[in-house]
Amino acid sequence: MNSYKRLVLGLIVAVFGTAWCGFADAGPLEDLIAGAKKEGTIEFYGPSTLGPEGAQALAAGFNKKYGLNIKLNFSASGNMTRDTAKVVGLSASGQPPEWDIMVVT
Repeated sequence: MNSYKRLVLGLIVAVFGTAWCGFADAGPLEDLIAGAKKEGTIEFYGPSTLGPEGAQALAAGFNKKYGLNIKLNFSASGNMTRDTAKVVGLSASGQPPEWDIMVVT
């Protein structure tokens, strides 16, 4: 197995292992919607191919479906391997992640 495959496998194990051990249950959908209304903004990390327009279209659909008026701050991926490792490191140290939603491909 080459080093790239080992790195990817290690990240997958770290992400799922951390998620399995350390993240709290999201709770009922009503509580999540109430929390979203209170916060008002979603920090969203996604593929650069989605682009700001695609991210805003997702936000519009989310707002319409749940009757919200949430602002979405889109951060295009620069280096998904590095950024995933960053989230794993923050989680392992007990710090919250930088983004509310992270979509990696």
